[in-house]
Amino acid sequence: MRINFTPDSSRDIGSGYEKAWQAGRVDLAALTATDLRYGFFEYPVDLTVEGHAFLSASRPPLIDIMFTLGHSLHGLRTDGSASIDFTENTYMIHLERTREQVLFSASHGAATPRPSCSFAAFTSEVRSFITKGLAYLEPRYPALARNPAMSELRVLAGTGMVEVEKLGRIASGDEQGRYVYVKELPDEPPSYLVLTAADPDLKADGGDEWVEDFSSLEQFFGEGRWLVEWNL
Repeated sequence: MRINFTPDSSRDIGSGYEKAWQAGRVDLAALTATDLRYGFFEYPVDLTVEGHAFLSASRPPLIDIMFTLGHSLHGLRTDGSASIDFTENTYMIHLERTREQVLFSASHGAATPRPSCSFAAFTSEVRSFITKGLAYLEPRYPALARNPAMSELRVLAGTGMVEVEKLGRIASGDEQGRYVYVKELPDEPPSYLVLTAADPDLKADGGDEWVEDFSSLEQFFGEGRWLVEWNL
């Protein structure tokens, strides 16, 4: 499956906010998650599963579909089902988890048999989509990075988590674009070595930092404002 968005800066500011934005009266750091999910960043989004286009160049508010996808991960884990719905229309994409597969159907235009993908692939694609969305929006609108809704998105998708013994790419923050690998050391409790480099083989322009425990590791990532895409 694939989920992608195409930026369109002409649709960044929500309908009804244009004059206030031009007058400098819109603080993206202070807007509620609901405000951000209605009308801001209306970008073309494509969602395709086994060749069936559930979304094709539709323009849901980007932050809205990021939230909806994040909630769908939780629903599939806990209830075995979830829906992807939209603030601007009644169209819905229904998801059903059967063991390790996710089956897709829609409120209209559904394919038979239902397209599917593995739950692992869905999780990876959703995390990647949210990571790329945050990495695109926050550098362009630094105030948005201070909005609590962005932290909530990271928690929903798990993109803010630190993963050990797994290669990742720093999508935003200090050292953006470099690769990172966290190695667990055989101490009690474990300490960690954070390896970074310009290439995925960790051989070009490398660096390393030692931290004494997992709490310090999370703090290290936080201080660097690292948003890491782990599912490479």
